[in-house]
Amino acid sequence: MVAESLAGRRREAGRAEAIVLDEAERFRAWQASRDVAPAIASLRAMAEEIRESELERVRSRLERLTEAERRAVEAVTARIVDKLLHAPTVKMKEAAAGADGAVYADALRHLFGLGDDVASGRDPRQ
Repeated sequence: MVAESLAGRRREAGRAEAIVLDEAERFRAWQASRDVAPAIASLRAMAEEIRESELERVRSRLERLTEAERRAVEAVTARIVDKLLHAPTVKMKEAAAGADGAVYADALRHLFGLGDDVASGRDPRQ
C-alpha cells in the first residue's frame, strides 16, 4: 500500500509540476507582450489620428450625407483601420512571446515614426 501511495503521489506531483510550468510560461508570455503593448497602442493611435484627420478634411462634403450615412462612413473607415492593423498586432504579440519582441517593437516604432514624435503631437506623416 505504501508503494501504491508513493506512486500516486509521484503522479500527482508530476501533474502539479506540469501545471506550474505551463502557468509560468503563460505568465512569461504575458509579461513579454507588455513590452510590445506601447508600440501597438502608439501605432493604433497614429492610425486613428490619420483616420480622423482625413474625415475632417472631407467634413464639408460629408455634410450632404444623412446622419446614418455619416455614421456608416465613420464605421467603415474604423473597420478599415482595424483590419489593416489586425495582422501586425497579432504578429507583434506572437513575436513578444519569443525573444524578438523588443526588436519587432523597435522596428515598428522606427518604420512608423512612433515614439517621442507621437507623444509630442508632431504629425509623423509630415
